[in-house]
Amino acid sequence: MAKLVGSKGHIYAFEPTEYAVKKLQTNVNLNPNLQNITITKEIVTNSTKKLPKLKFKSSWNINGDDKEKHQDIKDPKANSIDEFVKNKNLARLDLLKIDVDGYDYKVLEGSMSSIIKFKPKIFCELCEYALNEQGDSIKDIYKLLSDLNYKGYFEDGKKIDDVKSIFKIVGLNTSKNSIFF
Repeated sequence: MAKLVGSKGHIYAFEPTEYAVKKLQTNVNLNPNLQNITITKEIVTNSTKKLPKLKFKSSWNINGDDKEKHQDIKDPKANSIDEFVKNKNLARLDLLKIDVDGYDYKVLEGSMSSIIKFKPKIFCELCEYALNEQGDSIKDIYKLLSDLNYKGYFEDGKKIDDVKSIFKIVGLNTSKNSIFF
């Protein structure tokens, strides 16, 4: 993505865990020609209020054992996209890429002013069971974005016609990446 935005663009990446920040920084360091990336260790949500101690998955299980790796975050720093855009005095926002394991709707809620002002493309994961764990639903995401006249497509290019079509493809136990613009 940093290559795509070029030297005039900038990528802001938010990661809540030290593990993820270090891994992302290692990847950035492997590409020294990409100096347009800022990594911030904070949680992006719908609020800037102080959050309680949280437990995050810090990586997906790829080595075959059954243990998930979690990291506790004490006194986590939280921010909303709207506050970040305001504090950085950003003149444009072209893309929001959201992959936050069920907190997607909350990130969108905290981005409403920026979405209305800049009308960025929004790439997010549609995963009903993960959203349900946070008290949200794919229906919430679809309604929020369709009320703003966004049209959606799955990552394979198939158009999202309505919320029923999402559930036909995604169901209740899987996920699918999508883009709205």
